[in-house]
Amino acid sequence: MLFGDGAGAVIVEPAVEEGLEIIGFEHEIDGSGGPALQMPAGGSLNRLRTRPLDKRMHYVKQDGQAVFKFAVRKTEEIGAQVLQTTGHTTDEVALFVSHQANRRIITSAADRLGLPASR
Repeated sequence: MLFGDGAGAVIVEPAVEEGLEIIGFEHEIDGSGGPALQMPAGGSLNRLRTRPLDKRMHYVKQDGQAVFKFAVRKTEEIGAQVLQTTGHTTDEVALFVSHQANRRIITSAADRLGLPASR
């Protein structure tokens, strides 16, 4: 679910082999793209009653192209920020791990960063 990923958990332990450690992490919340991906009804603001149900307001509404462009741009920005903060280049990255529900978004952002699909 798109709206079911509001929390996460990670277990991190020391790397057992030199060069396999996590070199950087960045987390950002940016709601500016919200109008392109929303569910108008539900929750306390617009409770599900006959009118919202009749208007099908309880379904996710999205502008797919806008969501795609936003996600690619933000993923690239955050990736570049991690590289700059850690002083590394894409040539030094063994594995690029990004949360995103769409493979095309991940591969497009990786392409923009200069990372091949193998990493």
